[in-house]
Amino acid sequence: MYFSDNKIIQCLEKKFTIKSSDSTKPNPENIPNTESKNCSANEVQETFALLLKNKDKKGSIKCL
Repeated sequence: MYFSDNKIIQCLEKKFTIKSSDSTKPNPENIPNTESKNCSANEVQETFALLLKNKDKKGSIKCL
């Protein structure tokens, strides 16, 4: 997200999945951004707050 005067002026996203069992992992740098019209600053801020809150929690990773 790009902000100006506390308003969203552009919202970009990348869609890809990284699986530990996949032998060919995508490089995010090679995946183009797409402009998203469905962009909520509140949703992103809530997700970011959760990431910060749990950044020091470590545990075993359980993937499918």
